[in-house]
Amino acid sequence: FITHGHADSSSGVYDLVRLMSKQKHQSTLYVERETWEQFSEISRRVKPWVTVRYLTPGVAVQACGTRIMPFRVPHSTTDGFPTLGFRIGKDLVYASDVSSIPKDSASYIRGVKHLILDGCMWFGKKTASHLTVDKTIHIAARLRVEHLYITQVSHSYPAHTEAWWKIRAFCNKQKITIPVTLAYDGYTFTV
Repeated sequence: FITHGHADSSSGVYDLVRLMSKQKHQSTLYVERETWEQFSEISRRVKPWVTVRYLTPGVAVQACGTRIMPFRVPHSTTDGFPTLGFRIGKDLVYASDVSSIPKDSASYIRGVKHLILDGCMWFGKKTASHLTVDKTIHIAARLRVEHLYITQVSHSYPAHTEAWWKIRAFCNKQKITIPVTLAYDGYTFTV
């Protein structure tokens, strides 16, 4: 499942194609048509190994026995740049590159057990295409998720342990009681 066409989200397609061709194994790639068109140079090479299924925001698909609902989130500063978040089953939402949560998309997140959400920028640091950690925490609290996992952590953060303590202090000061996990490379959890 590809959220959008930026390299940090989609460059794994090249590795996927190489792996599938070596193993002579076929896989399915779920992506919006407009995003897939950004990969014109590799689309010819993937045909034998990757089946492409086009996603439409608000229209669920079944993959590996799980219902997955793609929904629109704003991310890029380029108008109309397609970016998706995903409601995976009933317990998980993944939205890794987000600048805000529109009202139409909030319904896919509200009350979910596990929310993995962009928190790219540290307190007081801003960029037009990503959320700040405080906005991420407030969104999760407002939408009453049961557990927030902050992802897309950037160079604007202090060291992981220091950041975690400052996030805890912020939540305590704001009286936000949901558990917040600051994700890191290799972090895993069970849904």
